[in-house]
Amino acid sequence: MLGFINGIHGFLKSLFIFFFGKPDLLFFSYLALIFIGFIVYTVKSIYLKTFTGKGVLRYLGRKLLSLILVCLAVILQQIISVEMAFRELTLMFLIINQSLELLRYVDKIVPVPKKITDALKKLQQDNGDNDDTNREAEE
Repeated sequence: MLGFINGIHGFLKSLFIFFFGKPDLLFFSYLALIFIGFIVYTVKSIYLKTFTGKGVLRYLGRKLLSLILVCLAVILQQIISVEMAFRELTLMFLIINQSLELLRYVDKIVPVPKKITDALKKLQQDNGDNDDTNREAEE
C-alpha cells in the first residue's frame, strides 16, 4: 500500500513540475500573494458591503487564469529549450501586478499615502484599467 501511495505522490509531483516548473521562491511568493489577496479582497468586499459570491468566483477565476499563464510560460520555455527565463519573467510580472492589486484593495480599507494613490490612479489611466469596484457596480 505504501508503494502505491509513493507512486501516486511521485506522479503528482512530476505532473506539478511539468506544468509549473520546479517549486522555488518566486512561485511560492506568488501563491502567498494570491492567498493574502483573497483575504484582503474578501475583507474589502465585506467592509464596503459589496460582498457577493460572483465577485469571489471572479477573483478566483482570474487567479486560476494567471496560473494557467505560468503553465504556458513553462511549456514555452520547454519547447524552445533555450535557457531563457520565460517562467521567471512571467512570475515576476504576476507578482508585481498582484502587489499593485493588493495595494488598491488596502487603499479602500485603510489610508494609503497620497503619492502612492496618485501613482496608482495614473497607472490605471495609462492602462485603461477598470477598478474592481466599477466592475461590481455594473452588475
